[in-house]
Amino acid sequence: MTRYTYRTKDGNDFFTFTVEQQEHSLVAFIESMPTFEERRTDLYLTHRVYDPATGRYYIDSPCRVGSQRQMKLVMQYWAENIQQYIRTGKTFEQWQPVEQDI
Repeated sequence: MTRYTYRTKDGNDFFTFTVEQQEHSLVAFIESMPTFEERRTDLYLTHRVYDPATGRYYIDSPCRVGSQRQMKLVMQYWAENIQQYIRTGKTFEQWQPVEQDI
């Protein structure tokens, strides 16, 4: 288990993750993040999965993540997109990542 704190590119928000190995992939549990305020918190919309065994949420990565380096990119991409969603309401599908993202 490895703990990471990510500060968004604009420096305004912090996200904390715990990365754990589960079956054939690494998983990033979301330990802390900004509140969704009045935004919808649907798991599909926010690209999260709820783990009833631990009572925690983790990032719903579209692919298997095999290394810490790859997981750092996934956490960064997810955090930047969630911050954008909280601020503007634009979902991942609507927001186009800039070139320096993954």
